[in-house]
Order: sequence, then structure tokens, then C-alpha cells
Amino acid sequence: MLGKELVRHDTKASLLIAVEGGILALVAAIAHTADLRWYVSLPGALGLASLAVSIVILLFSVRPALGGHTGEGWELWSRLDRDNLLIHMRADRRPDRVLFLSRMIHRKFRQLRLAVDLLIVGILLLSGAASIAAVGR
Repeated sequence: MLGKELVRHDTKASLLIAVEGGILALVAAIAHTADLRWYVSLPGALGLASLAVSIVILLFSVRPALGGHTGEGWELWSRLDRDNLLIHMRADRRPDRVLFLSRMIHRKFRQLRLAVDLLIVGILLLSGAASIAAVGR
């Protein structure tokens, strides 16, 4: 069950990174060729910044956490020798695994939610800038 949630998060984050990258490329291409006034450029720049921060948060959410002591899982097992791994495997560590995975997934989904909130803000700001530019013509 928790593994499916992890896959679900990573799929959503990957899709959002691709969509936001496309939006950034499109807006950059349009803004590069247009002569925009400051009252159009300001909300547009804030929208682009919001999208960029959202992408960074998404990248951090899918970035593997290595080097720390997780207490359970492949990262811990990779540091054990054969005898200690056998001892570790004999113990019932299901509660530890569930706690570790559920905390990790909760953190990842909080980051995903923040990134989506920033994406919404960015789209609203870009839409506002486009509306102002359309009215100004």
C-alpha cells in the first residue's frame, strides 16, 4: 500500500515538472519577443518565479535522500555486513518500516502540495499579466 503511494507521488511530481517546464519555455519565448511594460512584466516575472520555485520543490521531493541514517530500508541494509543483516532480518521490523515509509510519503506529499499551490499562484499571475497585456493593446 505505501509503495503505491510512493509511486503515485513520483508520477505526479514528474508530470508536474514536465508541464511546468513547458509553461516556462512557452512564456520565455513569448516574453523574449514582446516589448512589455513594467505593469505587465512585474506579474509575469512573479508568476515565472513562482513556477521556478515550484519546480525546485518538486525536484527536492523526488531527490533521493542518501547519507543519513534512515533506521530502515535499503539504505541501512547496504551498510550492514552479512551477519548483522541476518540478525536485522530475523527481528520483526514491520512497525519500523511502516513508520519510515509513512513519514517519508507524508513529507513528499506535503512538498507536492506546496509545489501545486505555487503552480496555481504562478498560473494566476501569468494569466493576470496576459490579461493586462491584452487590454493594454
